Amino acid sequence: MEKKSSGCISVIVAIYNVERYLEKCIKSIQAQTYDDLEIILIDDGSTDRSGDICDRFAAQDDRIRVIHRNNRGIAYTRNEGLDTATGDYITFVDSDDYIHPQMYEIMMRKLVENHADIAVCDYDEIPESETMEMKPLDISMISCDIIQTLQERKRYIYLEKYVDALLVWNKIIKRELWDGVRCVHDKIYEDETITFKTLYKSDKIVYVNEKLYAYVRRGDETSITNTGVFSEKRLYRLDALEVRLDFYIEKEEWEYLAEAFFVYKTDFLVIIRHILNSEEYSMKILKPYLKKYRRYCWNYLFKMQMPMKKKFQYLFFAATPILYYDYVQNKNK
Repeated sequence: MEKKSSGCISVIVAIYNVERYLEKCIKSIQAQTYDDLEIILIDDGSTDRSGDICDRFAAQDDRIRVIHRNNRGIAYTRNEGLDTATGDYITFVDSDDYIHPQMYEIMMRKLVENHADIAVCDYDEIPESETMEMKPLDISMISCDIIQTLQERKRYIYLEKYVDALLVWNKIIKRELWDGVRCVHDKIYEDETITFKTLYKSDKIVYVNEKLYAYVRRGDETSITNTGVFSEKRLYRLDALEVRLDFYIEKEEWEYLAEAFFVYKTDFLVIIRHILNSEEYSMKILKPYLKKYRRYCWNYLFKMQMPMKKKFQYLFFAATPILYYDYVQNKNK
């Protein structure tokens, strides 16, 4: 057990109709060897037994606070958690996931030892029919990487750990980094509109090379990003990515903008591929997004730090997206 606290961690859990998973999630948080926790359970208008489960655990553990509210979605729920939290550090757990009992002790130890602002850990994607191994870990044997310079941050956020960097639930983040940072996207991909801002504001990030978080792949889960069938929800990702582009433009961070714009164009091409393979949708649905993409090109492309050849490819796409898509497809054959 961690005897001397390095600061209270506020653990925010957004909850909606997850009675099958919720007890395992809450118990994994209660079982942490780092026990200076404020556990905030926010029941977002559940219609199953989730709210009752929250109340039952709160009656047994004075570290737990429960908020019941009308359903508004995960972005609003996470914002309410951030507004309510009083801890020195903030973390999130999705209500159908669970965590290793030493997760917070390990991450806080590495964070404090390295004088970092954010600790990140690896995670494991677990089918709900299986369970992540929870063997005791020797903290002294766990390695970590330091992410501090601009090049290290760009490599972490956009190359080596792109998906990992977007996530909000595998991180412990100093409370002050959340000042002025809230979800602005009320659909999906809400993580992509907030996490990058805390990474940007931090002076030092420590990455713990251990899988401490169990991301549960539910049997009823259908990912709109992995299925080959086009859904209009895919467009929400472009909306979320535009939040990032606008942030870097406001900060005049042209190197970051170049990396973010590459992701934006890449996702655009994936969406075009799905639309061209769809019988229900046409390219007309992308008209407002193409207009915004062209605006980014005309106004900011030549401020971005990238080879001129690459800039002409972006302009090629802006002028004739279908021809550019065909060019990329033929090039990759």
